[in-house]
Parts: sequence; structure tokens; C-alpha cells
Amino acid sequence: MGRPSKKTLWIAGAATALVLVAGAGAAAYAAHYASIGLPRASVAGVPISGLTHDQIAEAIDARASQTVLTATVSGKTTELQLADLGVTVDAQASADQALAANASIMARLTAPFHTTQTPLVYSLDEDALARTGSDLSLAAGPAAVESGVSPDADQGAFVAVRGHAGKSIDTAALKEAATSLAETLAPSSAEFTASDVEPTIAYADAASAAETANRLISPEVSVTDGIDTYTAEAVDKLKWVAITTHNGALQTPTIDQAGVSAWVEATAESTNVKAKDAIDNVDPQGNVLVRSFPGSDGLEVDNADEVVSGIVSALESSSNYEGDFDYKKTTGSTRTMPAMPGYESYAYPAHEGEKWVDINLANSTLTAYEGQTVVRGPVDINHGGVGHETIVGTFHVYQKHVAQDMGCTPEWPYCARGVPWVSYFEGSYAMHGAPWVARFGIGSDASSHGCINMPVEEAQWMYDWDEIGTAVVTHY
Repeated sequence: MGRPSKKTLWIAGAATALVLVAGAGAAAYAAHYASIGLPRASVAGVPISGLTHDQIAEAIDARASQTVLTATVSGKTTELQLADLGVTVDAQASADQALAANASIMARLTAPFHTTQTPLVYSLDEDALARTGSDLSLAAGPAAVESGVSPDADQGAFVAVRGHAGKSIDTAALKEAATSLAETLAPSSAEFTASDVEPTIAYADAASAAETANRLISPEVSVTDGIDTYTAEAVDKLKWVAITTHNGALQTPTIDQAGVSAWVEATAESTNVKAKDAIDNVDPQGNVLVRSFPGSDGLEVDNADEVVSGIVSALESSSNYEGDFDYKKTTGSTRTMPAMPGYESYAYPAHEGEKWVDINLANSTLTAYEGQTVVRGPVDINHGGVGHETIVGTFHVYQKHVAQDMGCTPEWPYCARGVPWVSYFEGSYAMHGAPWVARFGIGSDASSHGCINMPVEEAQWMYDWDEIGTAVVTHY
């Protein structure tokens, strides 16, 4: 056998090169379309060739927003969006479905030779569609009204409402138009004929549903915070029942957990105690001079979900419910406030506008300040005598009473009933009215059992003015 000619070798080489070039081109083409819309591909008529996943979803949403059904009933025309017809388009799922074919290299290579139509992913809410049908029917006359169940706040109960006949369009035809609109995403028009129809939900069914709903909320429900008890009123429980229709039929009433949760959360919130931040007064260098406000811990319900579940279970079993809120402690932070310039001249380094009380035990006077401004006093007072000396230091009002019995127990050598306008600032030490005292100030001052005795009208002013946390400074 002879050797191949040079011409034969050249032709064979060229053919091989063409195959290699074609193969490389096909590979590049396949790689290019690995994650974008294939040539001649569309979703419900929306071209997607060369589009990324997000671009496909955006294109579908844009087309869907412009898709309108022009509906005519008895000569009246109404333009309806997809949402009006109960159609919800899932653009993301539609994009996923459109790109699913890209997983196949063969599908990518053959795409230019045929069209690829991917259906739209959507859902249809038939109850919403029915409501739109009722609205359209009004063009021909009063719509038919279904028998149903309504909450009556005055009665604190659910009542059955009787329906009546009226005009209605063919919901099947409306559904067909809605489905076609969703599948093509192309504007269209349709004319619907309204006819006289009777309610599809019988009054007897509505009455039965109302009875079931009232039975669900008949048990007593209460929750305590350990001090007070909170009982759900009938009007509250009317929000705890879900009564729905599906495909034109009244469904069995059920407990709506979201409604129960809303009541529990609101009740819990009303019992929570908010933490209060502590406040330190500081000098220009940031050094703490005094604790202006001690702050306080808070309490927050931490078992609301458990209470909700308990209520739902009890109602579903027709049982009364008595629950308890459990609490977790919450804490505030510490803030700083600059002491007012010249604070060294005062018994207390107050910040601007801060309420504080200066009790001078040496001259038996009390002065109320806001910042460095006197707002009351000096007022003559009596303080503790020998063996019952008034405590000295910086304290804060922590408890107040309009009136209170003092002493009146075996460990105290006195008993004063109905002591008015009491503001405690440390332990059993308080500022209060002393109606039994005829004279205040130096000369009769060391006569109390440690409290700051004040004229009744001055004690009332102090009670009205001071607050929990107000600083009280006692000194000589």
C-alpha cells in the first residue's frame, strides 16, 4: 500500500481542525447558557433568553403587573389586576422552573432549534375570586349575600346572619378568565352575564357555626401576675375564633391562636416593669461624684407562648383556664450627667434641673432644689432626738404613701395612726406630716423617732413634688 499524498494529508488535517473548532464552540456555547435563559425560551410568553435568574423573575413581575382583565357586566366595564382575581404569581419559582432545563447539556445544545415554553408558577385564591365576582355583580343589581356568622360586641357572642338572594355572575367563567390571564400574562377582555341566585350557605349552617363558635369561647380564661388577676372578657374572646369559607362553604369555627396571642401579649406587656437606668453625676474629668439615681431592675414576662398554648388547649377541650405569668429580671444601664459648675458650694453635686432635698440637721431646715435653684424652703422641721438620731448621708426616695400607720407594733415604743404624706428615703426613715406637733425648728427639733417631721401642708407639697429616686441629703 502506498503512502498518502500530501493533498490527502492536508484534507484530513483540515477536517480534524474543523471538528475541533466546532467542538470548542459548542462547549463554549453550552458553558455560556449554563445559568441563563436558553435561546427561544419563554415563561408564559415572557422572553427569557440570556437573562439571569433574578432578571427572569423581574421580567415576570413586570409583565404580571401590566396584565389586566377588562371585565364587562351589564354594560359596566372594570379593569382587574391579577391580584383582584386572587392570582398570586411566584416569579422566583417560575425562574427556578425555567432554568431547570439548563442542567442538561443536550438541552442547551438543541435549544436554538425549537421553542421552549415554561408555564407560570402561580396560585389562585378562590375566596378572593368570589369576592371580586360579588363586586362585579353589583353592576346588575344587589349581590347575593351569603348567610354567615358575625361577632356581636354588645351581646359578647357570635350571631348568625341570614343571607338573601341577589345578582351573581358565573364564578366558573370568571375563574376560567383568571386562569387564562395567569397562564398567558396577556391582557384580555371578557363579558359576564349576571343572573338571580340564591345563597349557597344555608342559614341553618350559619346558626350551627355560631353555636360552635360560642361554645369555643364559653370557658373562663384568666391569668395572674402573682398580684392581680386578668380575666378575658367576652368581647376579647370574640377575637379568638376564626370563621372562614372555602369554595363557597362555611368551615367549622376554630380557635385563632394569633388572636389569643395578641390578648396574652397585650396583657403581659401591661404587667411588665421596665428597668430604669442608674444615673451618676460626674465632674468635668468624668469622675463620679454621686449616684444621682439608683436605677432599678425590671420584670418581663417570659412564658407568654406557654400561656397562649395553655389557653388554646383549654378552649379546644371546653375547659376553664387559670394561668400564671413567669418573669425574668431585666437590668438597665448606667448613664452619666455632668454636675453643675459650682457644685462644691452645695451639699449635693446636682446636674441641671435635678430634684434633690437638702436636710440640714444642724439648723433643722429642709430645702427643695431643682439643680441649684431653691423651689421650696427653707422649711423648719423636727428630726430625731437622742437615741433616735436621724441617719446622715445621701439617700433616695424609694416609697411613698398618702397616709400610713407608724409604729403600732411591739418593736416600736410609739403608735401614730394615719400619718400623712409619707416619703421614705432610707429604711424606716421618712419625711412626713406631723399634725400632732405644734412647733418646728430649733428649740423643739430633736423630738422625732428619726423621721423628718414637717408641717402637714409642707409634707403634702413635698409628697406631690418628689419622685421615686429623688436624692435626699441629710447632714450637719
